[in-house]
Amino acid sequence: MSHPIPPSSKDYISSDYLVSFKDFCLSNGIDLLSVMTAIEDGDISPDYILSPPPFIDAGTLFQLYQHIHEIREDPLAIAWKFARWQSAKNAHGSLGLAIRNAENFIQSAELMIRFGRLRTDLSTLSLTIEEDKLFFTIKENNADLLSLTPEASQFIFSSYLLNAETFLRLSLPESDRGYPSTLYLKDKIVRESIAEADNRVTIIEGSSINALCIPLEIAEKRFSTYKAKVYQRFLSILEKELQSLPDQGFLGKLRSLITACDWHEVSIENLAAQLNLSVSTLQRRLRDEGTTFHDIKHQERVAAAKELLLLSQHSLETIADTLGYSNTSNFTKSFKTTEGCSPQEFRTLNKLKR
Repeated sequence: MSHPIPPSSKDYISSDYLVSFKDFCLSNGIDLLSVMTAIEDGDISPDYILSPPPFIDAGTLFQLYQHIHEIREDPLAIAWKFARWQSAKNAHGSLGLAIRNAENFIQSAELMIRFGRLRTDLSTLSLTIEEDKLFFTIKENNADLLSLTPEASQFIFSSYLLNAETFLRLSLPESDRGYPSTLYLKDKIVRESIAEADNRVTIIEGSSINALCIPLEIAEKRFSTYKAKVYQRFLSILEKELQSLPDQGFLGKLRSLITACDWHEVSIENLAAQLNLSVSTLQRRLRDEGTTFHDIKHQERVAAAKELLLLSQHSLETIADTLGYSNTSNFTKSFKTTEGCSPQEFRTLNKLKR
């Protein structure tokens, strides 16, 4: 089974998203003429939406979302409709088929995290366990996502998370589908009502994260659709597809190696060895890129710290140790240099929003 290889640009997205949204519009009475007009205004041929290449520039899709009247009116209501509509359709590609045949939500989410680059490189997914809850979080990788209108941004993130929520609920035995979940969204939209809402899902807007929170015991429950042999077959296909992806680039590969390591073992010597380079060569290549090992390590460590501060109840001492700091004082000083506030102040301010 062959699979089209994504371009090396970080702005790509699988055309499956575009095709699905086009079909959704046609099936739900959303004025496609307005959609086509929006595309034409952007100097993009309507043929592009009807017969797109395997991967498209993400800006095309973002432009589309920002011109849809229904999304401008109530993005969350359309996201609910889109999620339910998608859940009734066949899975796309090897990744979709592997997810549909996974054992439980944790395994399916880990597939999305590990193999998501096969479909887009616009966002980063993560799983975090906090006591008896599991957070499935999506974060922006691309500046274009930060510059969208609040309505388009909320539609993108809520539709992705609600699709995961709807998929989970339908994959469980019917007796297990009544669990409560919480959808955290950064963007806060003024609206009269959310007509498509599910009373089992609590929605919190104006949050510090875009995330789906579900009970951990639900995330661990076996899907009624689980097929071990089918899952393994598509997992092997995904492994091969991932190996065929274009190189991430030197800095991208270095960042991936850093985040995959135990923080206590992150050193320029260890990274150079993994890259089959001498320390001096690694330092020179970083200088050529306009950065240093210290700067990249600091950026990645602060990003990891923010996630732990938001999605766990670990003490500052535990987080500092997890991230390889010698003590809490050094952790606080390092964090404050970048964020302008202490880790505790960051946690307090942002947890109030959750």
